[in-house]
Amino acid sequence: MYSLNWKMRQCRKPSPMRLQYILRLAFRSAVLAAGLLFWLCELDVFDILSGWNFFAAPSLWHVLWGIWVLSMLTQLIPLPHGVPLGSQKLFRQRFQSAGQWDTQALHTYLREKNRRALLTMALWCAMLAIVGALRLCGVLTDRELLMLTLLFYVGDLVCVLVFCPFRLLMGSRCCTVCRIYNWDHFFMFSPLLFSRGFFGLSLAALSVVTIVVWEAVLLRHPERFWEGSNRALRCGACTDKLCTQFCPRK
Repeated sequence: MYSLNWKMRQCRKPSPMRLQYILRLAFRSAVLAAGLLFWLCELDVFDILSGWNFFAAPSLWHVLWGIWVLSMLTQLIPLPHGVPLGSQKLFRQRFQSAGQWDTQALHTYLREKNRRALLTMALWCAMLAIVGALRLCGVLTDRELLMLTLLFYVGDLVCVLVFCPFRLLMGSRCCTVCRIYNWDHFFMFSPLLFSRGFFGLSLAALSVVTIVVWEAVLLRHPERFWEGSNRALRCGACTDKLCTQFCPRK
């Protein structure tokens, strides 16, 4: 009985990756709170958003910009540690072949996930169309676009750690097997597509690069994205344990 209880406690213990993400969520929440304070007080710290003001003078926004750029770069290069498998599964180094797999089953899986991905993107673009219309009408300014991005910045980790509506849309078991895992930065920075300065447009452009690379690899190497062909994606092989089910399932 003691051994069973010990195993259950170990099973429920948050993984190092999950603890790291909890700290990240705390940091992102603090950034959102600071941004909200700046916005409510109508401070001039948002001048960096206009034109080429990004190069005028250093500020804390430059630090945040650098963090965001670095985060996107981690999705474009293979890293052995510190990045969830769900984000890195497009790379050959993280692929663990299941040997012989059912090609037809792989194609069926992809067909279903691609259909769901198209629906998800359509819904997101519909939301973006509303944001773009409000920006065009002058209801939203670059400041509000950045605040929306900060809100999505926090929401991204809420999806990972608490509840993810995209998991329902995609029919995914967890983040590790999610078909659209590396769409996160595009979702975060897409409001900045309507901004009018280097700060926002550079982030939005790089986020488009991350999603293009993801989709290109998926098209060329679909076997890396399905647990039937990639053993690394199976619950029993999981070390990240980012989902709310801490215990790996067989």
